Amino acid sequence: MRKTILLLGVLFATTAFAQEQLSDLIVRKYTVPIDKRITFESVGVTSPDKRKAGVVIFQMQFNTSNLQSAHMLSFDENGLKWEHPIDFDFENKTLKLLDIAIDDNADIYTALISFNQKEEGDKEIYENETLHFYQCGQYGEQNTVEESVEFGHISGGKLLVTKSNRIALGGYYATAPGKKETGCYIATSHPSLSRILLNLQEFPASYYSYRHSATKQSAEDFNAYTIDFLEFSDSSLVLLGEMQTLYRGIELQTVGGPILVHFADKTGEFNGFRTINKNQCIVGRSSSPTGLRSRMFSYFAMMYQDKVHLFFHDNCQNYNGETDKHTFITGRVFGVGLNYDDVCAAHCTINSKHDISRPEMLMNYQEHKCYMIEPLFITPDGLILCRSDKVSNRIAKLKHTF
Repeated sequence: MRKTILLLGVLFATTAFAQEQLSDLIVRKYTVPIDKRITFESVGVTSPDKRKAGVVIFQMQFNTSNLQSAHMLSFDENGLKWEHPIDFDFENKTLKLLDIAIDDNADIYTALISFNQKEEGDKEIYENETLHFYQCGQYGEQNTVEESVEFGHISGGKLLVTKSNRIALGGYYATAPGKKETGCYIATSHPSLSRILLNLQEFPASYYSYRHSATKQSAEDFNAYTIDFLEFSDSSLVLLGEMQTLYRGIELQTVGGPILVHFADKTGEFNGFRTINKNQCIVGRSSSPTGLRSRMFSYFAMMYQDKVHLFFHDNCQNYNGETDKHTFITGRVFGVGLNYDDVCAAHCTINSKHDISRPEMLMNYQEHKCYMIEPLFITPDGLILCRSDKVSNRIAKLKHTF
């Protein structure tokens, strides 16, 4: 049996696109063999120069979601550039994807962990956990490098192609699968993928001093999730994360904590840690913060003029003389969309010198009669964003001097 996958919506963020002009929509069909024991997941990514795009289609076992093989497709502004099926022939039986990236030459990279899984009582144990970087090029050339994970269990990560053509992966780790994260890591490779260099940073005391203003949960109750991994013009790095947990009150809630900011030099060695206060609650359960972004949860990070610009939803009272007020996000009982009463869009910046600007209110949702779903592009005089007015969604421009 074969299945046709329609790759619809590979949009290239070219310079023209950044100036509010959409490039051509590329539609491609790709056919892969399947059987009833196989399911699929696809991931897309754009290159640093915003002129290339990559799509990786993963075949997984239906019951376990373990990776079996992958199909990599690379696009440029003229359409499909190359495609190759990839078989991951690793010693360990279980593979899990962390992230993918594409460079300006349209080479595609994946970061995976592999391990052998077994259960002892009610404990899940990963044996021989190994980190893998994998590269595939236009002519089918494939390079791989691996490193044993001896410091715990990698729970997630974001992959980055640096200006020096290194591959860098940043994320969080726990002492064992199912445990709370206790620190973060950055793994970097030589340009030739000859070896992986690992740098670790345990969470400092300032991390564990956090308590959520509404639920009173402490940092030990939270998982840490990787949100973004970015590079400044001086080649230094910043890893951005978020804390998240569940709270069982009258209704089950997903609870979001502060923005985690980890600074590192170009080799991935950590040299600073900061947090940006943010307290959020939303009804329902989530396994990660990014899936709730369209519902006024978590935050967005964008690089503009060598600064990281952060956009997040906050309680308006925090900008009217109050502090540590949380944002409780609910659906509307009548009508469409979310209830944005007392909620605003906040904005702050981070630079390579580890300076973080004081968050400011960017958009009062009640005054604008709409809320931000997602920021799209920063221009000198405003922010292009997707917004909702509780009836419909549309692209709009918020005037602001950045």
